[in-house]
Amino acid sequence: MSEWQPIETAPRDGTTVLVLFNGNVPTPLVARYIDDGPWPWATPRDRHGSLGKKWVTHWMPIPEPPK
Repeated sequence: MSEWQPIETAPRDGTTVLVLFNGNVPTPLVARYIDDGPWPWATPRDRHGSLGKKWVTHWMPIPEPPK
């Protein structure tokens, strides 16, 4: 499994990755980068971006499922 990396190094090409949403409780979420606005990260259910820049702190590739 890959290590968490700073969000600044995340792919900006729409690739779906695992991000760390650092709200009240740090929570891993599946998301993709959509633009450079204030809400640049979108989850699969939200195509318009719902995760703000200051709350998404780290990312990693989505790991392979167990066999």
